[in-house]
Amino acid sequence: MKIHVIATHLEYYNKWRRDNSEDPLSSLEQPNPKQLGITIDNAVKVLKKLKEIKVGREFVDAVHEKCKRPRNTTMYKEKLYALVIETLIEELESDK
Repeated sequence: MKIHVIATHLEYYNKWRRDNSEDPLSSLEQPNPKQLGITIDNAVKVLKKLKEIKVGREFVDAVHEKCKRPRNTTMYKEKLYALVIETLIEELESDK
């Protein structure tokens, strides 16, 4: 499950949980309990994986391999940063 989907589901659940409107027409629909459980399981999986990821040589090499710029340019640094974030998200969302 993608991280943004997990966040969207949990945000909706929290809105629903906090909704104390007495007007039944303005109330949010109760989230599907099965879907909520799946979302929580995926959130836990991502958090555990994040804890386990070490920014070690293999991670840096994987990011560096994607980046084909000279090391001393500002563009390289910006691209490298973007690739680090992209690679981290890919790793968090993978089923490894």
